[in-house]
Amino acid sequence: MSTGHNKQRFFVSFILLSLLSGLTIGMNKILITLLGLSLDAESWQLGLISGAESLAMAAVTLPAGLLIGRYSPRLGYLAASLLLTLLYLTLAQVQHWLQLAFLMILCGICIAFRIVAMSSSFLQRLPEIGTHRAGWYKGTLSLGTMALGPLAGHSLSHAFSLDGALGTSAGLFAAMALLGWFTLPDSPRRSAPDPSRSHWLAALWSNRSVREACLFEGLGGSLFAFYSTFMLVIAIKELHWSQSEGVALLITSGAAYVSVLLGLGQPLRRLGEARAYRLSHSLLFGGALLLACSAWQPLLFLGALALGTGIGGNHLVNVTRVALSPVNKSHVSGLMTLCQMAGSSTGAIVGGWLGAWLGLQPVFLVLALPWLIRVLATLLAAPATPAILNHLESDNERIESSSPEPDAR
Repeated sequence: MSTGHNKQRFFVSFILLSLLSGLTIGMNKILITLLGLSLDAESWQLGLISGAESLAMAAVTLPAGLLIGRYSPRLGYLAASLLLTLLYLTLAQVQHWLQLAFLMILCGICIAFRIVAMSSSFLQRLPEIGTHRAGWYKGTLSLGTMALGPLAGHSLSHAFSLDGALGTSAGLFAAMALLGWFTLPDSPRRSAPDPSRSHWLAALWSNRSVREACLFEGLGGSLFAFYSTFMLVIAIKELHWSQSEGVALLITSGAAYVSVLLGLGQPLRRLGEARAYRLSHSLLFGGALLLACSAWQPLLFLGALALGTGIGGNHLVNVTRVALSPVNKSHVSGLMTLCQMAGSSTGAIVGGWLGAWLGLQPVFLVLALPWLIRVLATLLAAPATPAILNHLESDNERIESSSPEPDAR
């Protein structure tokens, strides 16, 4: 079978797996929120439930990156998906929010292995399938997470009981375990230790592209975690919208995010790294400001649109920089996921506590501050040589041609 056909088969299968993964994540975000509300959980308790999953993911992403890089993305994904099947069948028996938070910790551990297995596989193959597709993994994942998933969660919770919807999610995890087995690579165990393994974290953090990408992913994860956890609560309990209107707001941001990742790879690449960052971070600030200061539906939908667009542009530049850097992709996948999840935990948990004190909507003002500082810093800084993504790609191809990545197997 030709190499080109193998690449295409991997790409199509991987994108299908990513779409299904995103659908379950988005659907479960709605279902867990509704389950928490049915248990009369307060806003800070809902934040702790959501943050517990993210915190567990953050705690195990670095070990997951090491284990998957040493053993098998396929095996790690299979085991984690089957465990999630059992956990989501157990959720139907939850009677207290603390039980739900504990189960979310276990789910977070499993999800960390799934994410690292998929992202490391994609980063390894991205130079082969083309960097113009850098947004396709997160784009299709987010199409499910932010658009199809919330719609499915809303529809299933109405068509069936909440227990039935959770059972459907468990069945999807079982199906993805099978699909992942035939899609992801089965990397063999290394026969000799990697001499750079003891200093791998310091080496990664010394890379400016990795360091900045991880920082911006963490900040973006914090803002979006608060939005995705509490925007539905704000819409229903504070603004007195219907559940359908609240879900539509989440879908709007999701559609904008996915559109950027799937359709704006080339335009942002031509725009250049510095300008793409500035545009994306300005949109994040503006979107958070609108979400904080308005109760009028059109402005809130405009804020959701700006937020989704900004998050998409930010991620697209981040993942391209990391994919084109000559670093171990399993290791950097674990580190980047750690930063994302640390940000998500902060956004959900600290945001929930701040919301109990300030009110939920004003928390968006707090989360907008880092992006305001970032935009002002770039505007005030002396102009430097622009780091155009095309130029970075050319340099990286030269580096990789002379020094291939140790774990790109």
